[in-house]
Amino acid sequence: MTSTLLFALALVAGGVAAFNPCGVALFPGYLTMLIQDGGPGRHSAWFGLVAGFSLSLGFIVVFGLFGLILRQLDGALLKAAPIVSLTVAACLLGIGVASWLGVARLRLPAWLIGGVPRTGHLSWRLLVYGAVYALVSVSCSLPVFLAISVQALAQGGSWPVVVMLLYAVGMGVVMTLVAILTVSARHLVELALSRALPQMGRISGAIFILSGAYLAWYWLVGPEQLLR
Repeated sequence: MTSTLLFALALVAGGVAAFNPCGVALFPGYLTMLIQDGGPGRHSAWFGLVAGFSLSLGFIVVFGLFGLILRQLDGALLKAAPIVSLTVAACLLGIGVASWLGVARLRLPAWLIGGVPRTGHLSWRLLVYGAVYALVSVSCSLPVFLAISVQALAQGGSWPVVVMLLYAVGMGVVMTLVAILTVSARHLVELALSRALPQMGRISGAIFILSGAYLAWYWLVGPEQLLR
């Protein structure tokens, strides 16, 4: 794979991973922070740009570290990938079914669901939120993440770090656009959140089930075909 194609693939993959299923519970918190601290007006676009950039820094820190780790793990990561992926798939399916049936609820810390408490500057709070969002996103976007990782490892050298940084930038661009749209249409977003939050348990459950099923399919009968 050429360097240009790999760069483009990493950016696009990061953009797609921004809407990963595991991040669905954190997404309202991101919107809440934007609504609390910003709103429609002459400077909405600038506020959204700064907020998105702050969140993106969190992505860059986390995925930059992943890139450094990839360089050290190399082949060990590829050998462990099927076991890790199928374990994650089983967990996601279990959590999803329990959430959908109401048997159990996915209880995240209140500061994650409602946004980082307003005890500091928004940029720092969003940076922390971005780091958490990046960590949570990896499990549900594992097929995409591993595909990019494999290509980077095949190139050798510093490629894993560069590719992971581009992956983070792709995710950050999408979330920055979300920030700009959110603060520019604050009242519409507030209305959508008020309607969606009561059903968030069942919505999260359905998305976790779909994500777990996809991961299992990907490794067992999909592209990897472990059962073949």
